[in-house]
Parts: sequence; C-alpha cells; structure tokens
Amino acid sequence: MRIHLWYSTELKVWRWCVTDRRPYLLPDRQESGEAKELDDAMDAIKKIAKKWTGKDEPNAGWFGA
Repeated sequence: MRIHLWYSTELKVWRWCVTDRRPYLLPDRQESGEAKELDDAMDAIKKIAKKWTGKDEPNAGWFGA
C-alpha cells in the first residue's frame, strides 16, 4: 500500500492518493481526495487503510516502494 499526502498551497487543501497493487488477477485499488484540515485528511486515509486491509495484510511487495 502506498500513501501520498501533500498540501496544495494554491487551493489551501490537503490532498491524498492511496494505491495498492494486488497480486495475481485481483485488480489494483486507488482512492484519492482532499480536505481543508490535516486531521480530516488523516482520518480519511485511516478509514481507507482499514477498509482495504480487513483481515489481510497490505501488499508491501511493490517495486520501488
């Protein structure tokens, strides 16, 4: 799982993109969004990570991770 988080000074918002490469025939996953407050952005990222991991471990075998 890869998490990209950055602040847009022009728009004055926190933006994020969460991606997960999955093995074999399962499709890759991606979610992105934005929030005015850092805490709100982190909460959204936490919810995505929890939803995706469930009982399985996130795929940390990405090349270049």
